[in-house]
Amino acid sequence: MQVTKGKENYAFEAKARLHINYVLSCKQAAVSGLEITVLSGRIVEQEFKAKQLVPLLTDYTFPVATLFAMYASRIWLPAKAIAFLDYLDTWQ
Repeated sequence: MQVTKGKENYAFEAKARLHINYVLSCKQAAVSGLEITVLSGRIVEQEFKAKQLVPLLTDYTFPVATLFAMYASRIWLPAKAIAFLDYLDTWQ
């Protein structure tokens, strides 16, 4: 992983004992004290307010993740799925 602090770039290999691919599970693992994780501030806002989590490395910039939504065709998608995809298209 590569992070940036000011004009300096740092590369490191994160050695994890726990591998999770679901954001809410990552959040719960962090709240439980099992890991530190990189999550959007929106996802952990309540936990910050409740002091269940504290932000770390706030002066570093982490790489932006790319999100892909895969579907066969919009023609057969329910309206809720289309609305969700439209939301993802505008989400930053």
